[in-house]
Order: sequence, then C-alpha cells, then structure tokens
Amino acid sequence: MSPRAIHFGRWTAAGLLRAAGVVRARSRARRLGGRWGIVLRYHRVIPREEPPSDYRMGIDEDLFREQIGWIAEHMRVVDLEEYLSWAASGKTPDDDLVVITFDDGYRDNLTHAAAILEDARLPATFYVTAACMTERMPFWPETLASILRMAPPRSARVDLQGGALDLSTQDEARRFESCHALIARLRRSPLATIDKALVRLADAFSVSIAEARAHTPPVLSADDLRALSSRFRIGSHTVSHAYLPAESRERQRHELFEAKRMLEEAIRAPVLDFCYPGGGNDETSRRLVSEAGYRSATTTLLGIAGPSDDPFAIPRIGIGEALARGPSGRFSGALMEAEIRGVFMDLYRARRRARAVP
Repeated sequence: MSPRAIHFGRWTAAGLLRAAGVVRARSRARRLGGRWGIVLRYHRVIPREEPPSDYRMGIDEDLFREQIGWIAEHMRVVDLEEYLSWAASGKTPDDDLVVITFDDGYRDNLTHAAAILEDARLPATFYVTAACMTERMPFWPETLASILRMAPPRSARVDLQGGALDLSTQDEARRFESCHALIARLRRSPLATIDKALVRLADAFSVSIAEARAHTPPVLSADDLRALSSRFRIGSHTVSHAYLPAESRERQRHELFEAKRMLEEAIRAPVLDFCYPGGGNDETSRRLVSEAGYRSATTTLLGIAGPSDDPFAIPRIGIGEALARGPSGRFSGALMEAEIRGVFMDLYRARRRARAVP
C-alpha cells in the first residue's frame, strides 16, 4: 500500500474514531492506567520563504500556527515543571497534560515559534545545543545536506566507518536518497567519526565545508537565547549534539556538565532539564545526567508519559507535517487528536501484541 493510501486511511479512521467517541474513551482509560503526559517534540518552525531542503527537520509556520491554535483550544497545556510535579505526586489529572518541547536550538524557535506560542499563551521548553552560541551550525545533518545540495551532478563512492557508500547527486531524487542514507549510517556514530565522514564527503564532491556551513539554517546566538529564556524554559541538549552512548564516559561528562555551565552562564538562571540528542541514552548516560544536576531528561522514545517512567527517560511524541494534514494538505483536527492522544499508537501496539501470540 502506498504512503498516500496509508495516510488517507489514517485520516478517515481518525474522523470515524472521534465521531464514535473512541478517542476520548481510550484517552480516559489510558489516563486511569497512569499514562497522561503527552510530551510533544518539535524541532524547527520553517519560514514560508525558505527554499526546500533534503533535510527538513521541522514544519511550516502556517501548519504550526494551526496546530498550536488547536492544541490551545482543545488540550490542557502545562509547563514541564508542572508535569514533573504531577508525576511526582502520584495523582491523576482530570485530562491529559500536554507539554510542548523543541530540540536543537534553531533561530526560528525565537523568530517564529515563540511569537505563535505567545499569541496562544502557551508555555514551552527549548532544549538548546550549547555550541549554538559559539558555532554557526553544530548540527551535522544540516551540513551534510548542504554539501550535497552544493555538489555538482555526479556519483561518488565515499569510504565510511562500516564500509563505503555509493552516493549520487545526479538529480533531486538521488540526492535526497544519498542524504538520508548518510544520515542513517552516521546518526549513532561518535562526533569524531561524523567529522571525518563530512570531510570525505566534501572532498568527494569538491565542496568547501565552510561554505556548506554558511548555507545552513541559523541557530540561536547567546543574545537570542537570552531573549528566548525571558519568556520560555531553557533546557540542555549537550554541547555539540553528541549521541551519548557512542561517546566515551569522559566525553559524555563534558557534553553534559559543560553544556549546563554554558547555558546557565548565558541566561543567568538554572538549567534543570535535559534532552538526549537523537534519543541516545543508556544506563551510563542517564546516571551522568543526574550527576550533572539535571532533574529530568526526555528521549525520542515514542509514548505517552506517566508517573511510572524514569524521570531521566521520559517518552515523547514527535510532531511532523504528516501527523496533522488531511489528504487535501490542510490541517485536520481529527487526525491531530488521534495522533497526539496516542490512539493509533495504542492500536498499532495492540496489533503487534496480537500477532506475537502463537
């Protein structure tokens, strides 16, 4: 079945399930079972005028505005601190608690997302990569995509850890495939390995890394961060956006402790919450997060949170364009509700459990 057909089916099912009262009923049952924290995960809010990219970690500003308007009208949105208080209390709220979070530290979080959130009077937490304040682009997938976008039409074999990869920029489709094949290969690698891979990629396609970095979306400066912190909660996302389990214990300590120090010095306020880049965490990284003085940490693990969760491994729901657009391309409140209340997630897991029974 094609992705378009699958999406149409989800949109149709969302409308029928909401009309039949199934969405609310499943939400109540789940909440009584101790799962009521809907922690939403955003990255960028992309300006209308920005050209398309092979790496698009975000949603259009118009769709974001529609999503936030719907969330403000239909959901109970709380600050991360309030969610953590509820989780620690052991009490069950009378409705799902929604927490809005952003990862990485793109500048459009300040220039576009902040204004939309303020208009809706909603709180949010922004997990910021501390190197944003000193480096223009610490996010290697953006640099990777920029190298391929600037490359002349050609094919190349690039030697990488784990084996060589055949890449092509002959046309838009093959460039897109090359970009995402590289990201998939590198996403759980140490930063040193990623840096070497970017050098080899740039050499293979005769592109300057410095020039590629200059053509990536801007990130938050120290002044931007201070402006954002005056209105919203700031969390840490390491110094360099490192996938922690791939790094040595010493490097993990540096990424966690130094990021906290840098961010607190910049905003002149405590930074108490953390987010694992790429969702990467293990027993060592969770212990180090606690030792660094953070009180919570969120992951990319898909799920609805509750008081039984480890506060240093809180699940979230990633929000993208496909999760709220109907077949016409317009915003769909029914689809949005079914997605963020976890109805499709619950049905999918129930189906997997049923298949696993012999």
